[in-house]
This record gives sequence, structure tokens and C-alpha cells, in this order.
Amino acid sequence: MQRIPRAVVLVALVLTLALAAGCTREVPATGSLEITSTPAGREVQVILDGNYQGVTPLLLSNLSEGSHLLQLISPGYAERVEVVTIGTGQKLQIAADYPPLPTPTPVTPTPQPTWTPTTPTTKPTDLPVTPLEPGSLYVTSFPSGANIFLDGTAYGLTPRLIEDLEPGSYELRLSLVGWKDYRVVIAVSPGQTAREHGTLRS
Repeated sequence: MQRIPRAVVLVALVLTLALAAGCTREVPATGSLEITSTPAGREVQVILDGNYQGVTPLLLSNLSEGSHLLQLISPGYAERVEVVTIGTGQKLQIAADYPPLPTPTPVTPTPQPTWTPTTPTTKPTDLPVTPLEPGSLYVTSFPSGANIFLDGTAYGLTPRLIEDLEPGSYELRLSLVGWKDYRVVIAVSPGQTAREHGTLRS
């Protein structure tokens, strides 16, 4: 009896094991999803799991088995969101029906009555203008003896009471040799005495 070479036996064994492994390889569990919309002429954007896929009608194949988030977007309509479940080998069909948009009713403007100005027959009486009572400002500083300037006008050295000032806002500047100027905007009220203490820095 003729013996079969050992090399032939080994090759046959390897082929048998490879074929067995190929037969047991698992096929990925996938399905498909078909999305349509009505009316047929309306394009609806399709977003699946946050990724843009295209517009309807659309067929999505090789989708993994399980749940997926489907979003349908069409101008003029509210966004549609739903969770779809894909089964192995299943073709799931989704149909989105969009009713026609209402036609806006034109609004006819109401004519406004024409107003004709009338000329007064009597001249209004001019009311007398009462002048505002002047105010005053009391300025102190550290160190004392600083030059006082209101809107650029010198008013002596601190401490000092400055009277007969017209009510309003003034820029106060205190200046002393060897020290940095002190600047501030102050308000003087009618009949009132404003107070300001400036601390100069070396």
C-alpha cells in the first residue's frame, strides 16, 4: 500500500481548519432604513445620530442593529425627532406627511385721518425764568496747601470754601509740588455746599 506523504497531509489539515474558521465567522447584524415624505416634491433633510445623510426620498443601508435617533428638518415646519429601532436584516420604512403651508392673508392698512394744524388765536404768555440759587464748594486735601483749580481756574489753596458757584458739574484739580495731581468731577447743587477731600499721592 502506497503511503501518503506527510506534507500533503499537513496541507489538507490546514485547509480544513481554514474552511471551518470561515464558516463560523459571524456576519455583522445590520438593517436598512427608508425615509420618504409627502408631497413628493418637498425635500426633507435627514439627520441620523447627529450626522447629515441627505434629503428624502432616501435609503440608508448597513445600519447597525439597535436604536438610532432620526431627525427630519423641513423649512416652515417644526423639526421631527424620533427614535427608530433597526433589526437584523430588517428594512424599516418611515413616511413623513407634511401638510401645505397656509397662505398668508394680506392685511389692508387702515387709512389714518388727516390732521390739520390749527393756528392759535392767542399768543402764549412767556413764563418768567427764575434764576437758580448759587452753591458753594468746600475743598480740603492731604497734604494741605494744594492749589485748587475748577475747570482750569485757580481758587487759592486748601482748605478753602469757594462760594457763589453756578449749579452744575466742575472738574476739580488739586496740585502740589512733589505730589501727583488729584482730579475729580464734582456736582454743585443750588443753595448747597458740596465737600471734597483729595488725597494726593507722592
